[in-house]
Parts: sequence; structure tokens; C-alpha cells
Amino acid sequence: MTESAAKAKGLSPRMVTDSDARTAHQQRTQRLRERLARLARLAMVAGIAALVLRGLVYEPYSIPSQSMQPALQRGDTIFVAKWPYGFGRHALPLAPSFVTGRLFAQLPDRGDLIVFKTPRDHRTDIVKRVIGLPGDRVAMHDGRLILNGRLVPRSDDAAETLPNGRRVAILDTGPDSPDFGPALVPDNHLFVLGDHRGASADSRWSVAEGGVDMVPFSHVVGRADFILFSVGEAGLDWQRLGKRL
Repeated sequence: MTESAAKAKGLSPRMVTDSDARTAHQQRTQRLRERLARLARLAMVAGIAALVLRGLVYEPYSIPSQSMQPALQRGDTIFVAKWPYGFGRHALPLAPSFVTGRLFAQLPDRGDLIVFKTPRDHRTDIVKRVIGLPGDRVAMHDGRLILNGRLVPRSDDAAETLPNGRRVAILDTGPDSPDFGPALVPDNHLFVLGDHRGASADSRWSVAEGGVDMVPFSHVVGRADFILFSVGEAGLDWQRLGKRL
């Protein structure tokens, strides 16, 4: 409204200016509230999507030790697939402790790299390779792996060929490594080994001895599928980026 029009209506220019300013302020405030509401909705959707992705699809894990050499190195960050073995309490984030069993349960294959919660505290994540399934008899003699009474073939380059044809490169301590078994893998349990046989605390030892004993299937988080990235002493290792496991 112009000053002359304001005078014709008996209004002062000051009153008109204050009214316009309040209206403009209210409009700005309303637009800001709408933007914040949109951002809040986007953040909520992103949070839900991240939770679903982490709980049902893939979750990253860092490798802190040398026990899985040569497949995994200290400094690797791997992506762990959550769906291959079904969904249990340890595979789902924020799942209550009373949840038991697995939905869409499927046992791992021999040779799979799995992440599981150690039976020692039910919290610490450990990665090992599945060697024995329920009902298998596992033994080790003079550093050689024996499955169900048969010596697992080993090539000259120290790679074992499991009964399903899966070829696994290992680091061995030779015939001086301690013998084990034979031991029967119980129902709903797995026998796991580290690929670096001389530096791995695995199913060859009980929890009291510092190992993990036979791992309950319910403790499995998921399957290690590929290396997301790897950072060594020399920095980022581009050759390991995206490597399948």
C-alpha cells in the first residue's frame, strides 16, 4: 500500500510497514518449518533404510588379526552378507535376547567364510572358515585335515580341496602343529578353522583354552562376501579393493 493510500484510509505508514514485516516474518518462519520437516522426514527415511540395509543385506566388518591369512589381511574391511543363512538374533541389529532360532535357515557350505559371535561373550565378532557341518567327524594329524575319515587333499602350493570342491589356500605350521580329534560336530553347530593354522584360535580349542569350540549356528551373523577396501602400512591397497572371498 502506498503512503498516499495509507493516509486516505487513515493509517500511518509506520503501521503498514510493521504489518508487512510481521507477515513476511511469518512467511519465512513457515517456509523454514516446512524445510526442517522435510529434512526430518528425509533423515528418518535414511535412518530406516540404513537399518534395513545393515540388518538384512550387508554390514561392514574390519579385520584386526592375521588368523585368516592369506585370504584376509589385517586392515581389510569386508562386507558381510546377512541373508544367505537366514536371519537370527545375531544377524539382526537391536534384536531382543529372547529371540531364538533362524528365519529361512540355511546351513553354510564348507569353505564359506563366516562372521559369528564368539561363544565366550556372545558379543565379539570373529571371522573363520567353515570346515565341518553337523554330523561330520573332524580330525587333524601331523598338520593335515581329515574329514569323515578321509585325508583332505593338499596341493604343493598349500591349498586344500574340500569335499565340495572348494579350494582353500592356507598358511600351515607343518607337522609340528598339535593333533586334534576326531571330534563329532553336534547338531546345529559348525567346526571352523583359521586359514593361518598356526595363528588361529578356532574350533580346535575350547573356550576355556582360548578357542571358540564348536560354534552354535545361532551365533552366525553372516557370510563374508568381498573386501570393501584394505589399508596396510603403505596405505590403501588397490589390488584388494572389491576382491571376492
